[in-house]
Amino acid sequence: MPKAGLAPSIIAEVTRPTLLARAAVIYALAYAFYGSITVALGALARDTASAQNLARPMFILLMVVFFIALALALESASASPSWLLYVPPLTPFLLLVYPASIFSWSTQLGLFAFMAALSFLLARIAVNLVSLREARAGLFGADAASR
Repeated sequence: MPKAGLAPSIIAEVTRPTLLARAAVIYALAYAFYGSITVALGALARDTASAQNLARPMFILLMVVFFIALALALESASASPSWLLYVPPLTPFLLLVYPASIFSWSTQLGLFAFMAALSFLLARIAVNLVSLREARAGLFGADAASR
């Protein structure tokens, strides 16, 4: 059963434009983070079936993260932040769960930069995997048959 003050506090927070902008930034960074993971996993796949098999663990992780964030939200909306906030897959969800007033702006900006850096790193890994795959295909693919 949700706490009685959770719904009114959420509705009160939605009326503040800075918090809506904060939520939009968190959403964009979470989308970039999980999108980068998906692209990196897709770069490892040889075909559609293997891409689906590689994506399953990511979606299991996403469901676990969602339920952890949900449990923390129902536990206490005003509690001090958990150490789980610094685990990258949990960061965007827990930033949305905890009120913005708990964190200083420098802490929030640091976590945003952390998520952006991880997204960039994962995107670079995906690009390297794709270029490695293309080089390997050129070495052992149709180009090798014509030699």
